[in-house]
Amino acid sequence: MSVRLQPLLQLDLPLAQLDERYREQVGWADAFRINRDARLLLLGVELALQGGGLTEPALRDAALVMGVSLASVESYRSFELGLRAGQLAPLAYSNALPSIPLACVAMRWRTQGPTYTLCGRADVGLAAVAAGRQLLLAGRAPSAIVGSWRLAEPAAVGDRRAGRARLSLVRLDAAPEARRTT
Repeated sequence: MSVRLQPLLQLDLPLAQLDERYREQVGWADAFRINRDARLLLLGVELALQGGGLTEPALRDAALVMGVSLASVESYRSFELGLRAGQLAPLAYSNALPSIPLACVAMRWRTQGPTYTLCGRADVGLAAVAAGRQLLLAGRAPSAIVGSWRLAEPAAVGDRRAGRARLSLVRLDAAPEARRTT
């Protein structure tokens, strides 16, 4: 079996536009308390669905594998601010979990495939692609939506990507290999 890769989405926008774009294009009422990481991922999946490269039935059955750069500190910043404000449970703790954004996607679209969130460095997206490929080769799902995100805070000193939200999504599909004749 081989695996085909289909690009779905490349999103790069100023953090200041993320909330506005989320409200305009997603507006999921149940997600009023989620942080920017989750809003970014929900926006990206919604845009992939609107763009035609992905359908809701395909998303429901797919494995979901996302990588987040350790430099994406929005979740931890929200956690710290929540603690300072005395918001000890449960919101502050949920903000500190990098798996929450992918869990929001799973809840919003009622997905049924396996979900994995990987944390790492700049190449964590490649690790997500490799993990998604392994799930397909093992027969765990007919396809996988994989990618990575990064939120660079405006205060990130010396980071040229500061103040930006970035998300990449691709779709992996299992494809039977052509039979060889000799």
